[in-house]
Amino acid sequence: LCVGFVGAPVAPQETLIAEGEIVPAIMAMQARLGRPIDALVAAEIGGLNGLSPLIAAGLTGLPAVNADGMGRAFPRSDQVSFAIYGEAAVPTIIGNEHQELVIIERAANDRVEDLVRSLSVAMGSKCFSVDYPMSGRALRWHAVPRTLSLARDIGRVVNGAAAGEGDPFAQLQVMLARDWGYVSTCLFEGRVVDKRHDVRAGFGFGRVRIAGAQGSELDLHFQNEFLMAELDGTAVCSTPDILSVVEADSLRNIGSDAVRYGQRVRVLAIEAPRLLTSPKALAKVWP
Repeated sequence: LCVGFVGAPVAPQETLIAEGEIVPAIMAMQARLGRPIDALVAAEIGGLNGLSPLIAAGLTGLPAVNADGMGRAFPRSDQVSFAIYGEAAVPTIIGNEHQELVIIERAANDRVEDLVRSLSVAMGSKCFSVDYPMSGRALRWHAVPRTLSLARDIGRVVNGAAAGEGDPFAQLQVMLARDWGYVSTCLFEGRVVDKRHDVRAGFGFGRVRIAGAQGSELDLHFQNEFLMAELDGTAVCSTPDILSVVEADSLRNIGSDAVRYGQRVRVLAIEAPRLLTSPKALAKVWP
């Protein structure tokens, strides 16, 4: 099963994660399928949802697969690799902190996203989704592999930087290239001088402006996740490549909901997983 939270990133800062929104949804899916669940996999490795299968695994005793459906984070649930390569989201089961459950049957993947997004708004811009039930064979072919290990490796570099062990980005760049084959670059460095942010339709929308030392400005457009970067009005990076805003010295990640005026930041760009660069994938994950 693919598992993850749906809603605006600011919502979990105000409402704690509750066991009652996770376990009943998984158990209801098991009953609906009429067979035991073998394992859980992350919808997306980026942000809170990278931890969602581990939290759910801890609560249920089920294994968590070392993979995910994006190799990053995207705003919509139908942008998972499982959907892109032909898996069906239904049945989908949505749970919330009041242990209310909603089951969605017989709907196209994009329609499931629209319905779930509306439910998340009604549930306080945060709900837990259990969807894309699939075989182990389908998971092997369609998941982005070993992304829990990748996240762990990035964490080790960032923690080493916090301990003052050399230039953190240089270490990150070397590790990503040497161990994972990913190209990364520092697009920009400067201070946050403006932020526009609005929560609507279950998403956090907005733009962040960063001013550099030489008078250049970088605009980052986001819908929950950072989707496109414009340097002095010219697009320089976009999805599916990963745009990450981090503290300039420590490389600690700053999500779109946590960016604040005056922060000194670096904007990193990291090459997209190969599953997201095919023509079929780009049709779903281009800005």
